[in-house]
This record gives sequence, C-alpha cells and structure tokens, in this order.
Amino acid sequence: MAVTTPTITTTKMALHVALSLLLTVVKSLAADPRLACNSTNHRCAERLMEGSQCIDGFCTNPFEGGCLKFFLQDEAYADKYPENSVESKLRRRVLSPERKRICNSEDPESSPFCQSASKDGVYSELRIFPQNWDSPIATSWMMQIILSEILNVPATTETGRANENNNFYNRMMKTDFGMSDLDDNYDSFQNAFDAEGGDCTIYKGGDNDKYVSCAHVMPELWNTEPMMLEKSNAGVVEVPRNSGGIGTRGWWITKFSIESDPSLAFYTGYQNETGEGNRQKLAERFKRPTTWSDYCTVISATNCSI
Repeated sequence: MAVTTPTITTTKMALHVALSLLLTVVKSLAADPRLACNSTNHRCAERLMEGSQCIDGFCTNPFEGGCLKFFLQDEAYADKYPENSVESKLRRRVLSPERKRICNSEDPESSPFCQSASKDGVYSELRIFPQNWDSPIATSWMMQIILSEILNVPATTETGRANENNNFYNRMMKTDFGMSDLDDNYDSFQNAFDAEGGDCTIYKGGDNDKYVSCAHVMPELWNTEPMMLEKSNAGVVEVPRNSGGIGTRGWWITKFSIESDPSLAFYTGYQNETGEGNRQKLAERFKRPTTWSDYCTVISATNCSI
C-alpha cells in the first residue's frame, strides 16, 4: 500500500456486514462476464439481473448504480436484522433515496448512477491494483464497493495497461486481467507517490508507451521482492502486512482417477524407477486434455451459449 493512501475510518461491524453481503455476489463473477445480446435476443434482465439493458450488443452491468443498494432493497434484509442494529442502520443508509455511490474517474460525466465525491468528502480517488488472478480481483472489487458505497471515497482499479479495464462498475462489465510483473507494479506506486497529493487522475491516460500506470493499493502479495524493500526504504510503499487470508498451492486430481490408480495419490506415482517423470504412464492415464474450445465446439449441445 502506498503512503498516499487516504486514512479511512469506519466500524469493523460495518465492514463485516458489507463483506458478508458481497462474498455471495463476487465469487460468482467470471473473468469476462460480458453477455452478448441483439434486437431479437435482448432478455438481459432475465439472463443477468433486473436493471440490465441491451446496449451496443452487450447487456449492461446491473450493479452500475451500486451493488449494496441492488441487493439490500430486498425486504428479506429488513426482517433479518433488529431495528436498531448496526446492520439495519447501514441498510437504511445505503437505501436512502438521495444517496448514490461515489463517482470515479471512469464514470461518464453527469452519470445518473453516482454522485460527485465533493458532496460527501475530501478524499482523492483511490486506485487498486488487482493484478491478474481471481483472489485479488475479487478483493479489489470488495474494496471498491465498500469505499464507493459506504465510505464515500472515490475508488477504481488499475490494470497497468492502456485501454484495459477492471472497474467493478464498468457499464459493459469489461473485465481485463491486469499486469503481474511486480517491478512494473511498483512503478505504479512510484507514480502515485510522485503525484501531488497522491492524485492519480493527473495522469490522463494515453495509448501504449504513453500510458502512465498509477495505483495506491495492491491487495495481495505473495513474495517479498527486492524492489518492494527498495521502495519501502524510500518511503514510497508501506511494508506489507498479513491480511488474515491463507493461501495454498497444490496439485489436484479427481477422485475417480485415484480410485482407478491409487499410486496417483502421491508424487512418487508420477515417477519411473529412476525418479524421473513417467511420461508413458501419464499419457495413458490422462490422455490429451480437453480445451474449452474443444468442449464448446464438440461436446456442448449449445456451444457454451447461455
């Protein structure tokens, strides 16, 4: 996290409530969830959720006006929490008719779905770097929703590349994977550090080599890199702290494969007598993997269409 990140104060309970509401939503979102539509097949509300429309060949994002507001309007939440509980107060605040999420720099001007941060606070926009795998992307979206819809802080995401987007509120649900090269990510922090007040909006974008990446937060870091230590010693970034999440790396195999050949339950089952990979055995056991393209064109009765 770069030192230019704004200080945010809120109750732990409010964050716990927001996270419990979001986990069931974010975990179901695909890497590229855009859904095509046309003039004769435009059942976006039916195929996604109420509020989605068919525009320019794709269904729009039903959460553009706010994720929490979308779900908390369900009366089931009114019955779930006691009247004076923190959860109930948070729900009433989110559903207030005059309240909208805070706009970010990627929202269209005069967007009906958000309101300017100047009406509610003094924070400059916070940029989150989700990198290119699922868990930090989901964490980035949760952070963006909490910041934009509860804490009145403008927030968006930074992919590190020109013309690529990972913003949760993107109208067409365009979701690109960001960069993963840590040295380039630290350049993003350096740019935020160098910007007056940490304001990343001073960099006006651009194409290819002219694009300036700028970010304040990287929600997930697995390795302590020399560049991180260098930037930390220079005061550009803070020393990473444990987030409470526990990550593992491993190999997975189907149960029926183990039942067919119990030796595959252990790494020695993949080796030959000399300890090298047993290519012939593995070729016979697993054969050629089916690609998504093969599955959709050969196996799926609907060609993977919804």
